[in-house]
Amino acid sequence: MPYLMLSPYQAVDKVVEWIGQEELLIDEVFRFSGDWDGWAHNQFARWLQHDLRAPGSEDLLDVRTEVGAIWTGEAATPVFQRQPGERVERANLVFNMTENIDEEAPALIVMQLRCEATAQQWDDFLSDLSADVSLLYRVDPALLPDPAERGRVVLALGINRVDSDHGVAPGFFAKFAGQKYIVQWWADVEVE
Repeated sequence: MPYLMLSPYQAVDKVVEWIGQEELLIDEVFRFSGDWDGWAHNQFARWLQHDLRAPGSEDLLDVRTEVGAIWTGEAATPVFQRQPGERVERANLVFNMTENIDEEAPALIVMQLRCEATAQQWDDFLSDLSADVSLLYRVDPALLPDPAERGRVVLALGINRVDSDHGVAPGFFAKFAGQKYIVQWWADVEVE
């Protein structure tokens, strides 16, 4: 199976592009009062596979949603470290970067994608974004023994509606997406 290859600098832009192309559908889903994170993870992954697939190819590309462990060539390794007795934390999205691809241990992007719901308080959304950043600091070192050599990026992204009362989360950057949305992100590398 071919790897879906994407640089960390393109990852944020791809989320912005997806929102721009799917804004009418996202507007419908946003009106639901419940959580739409899981829907967004899968819809974005499906869109990304289609967008980056080679012309005429029927192969599914290597993007995974709700990932608890990654195959490293010898065994499956948890994405996030955990203390004994804690539940297994799953990454929202995992896919491969374009640089330093290695068949046994490809470079990875681990993404947490959070979506503001209509019934959610703004402070709760910001708190959830902070929790995602904390989780991303716990990427298992067995999965990524030397990030400088192997290559990996962790991204926390939040999608929210444009609202003059809402600012950007501390430590995050923001881009407009479509007509009504903002993508906020934090990364462990500089993403422009």
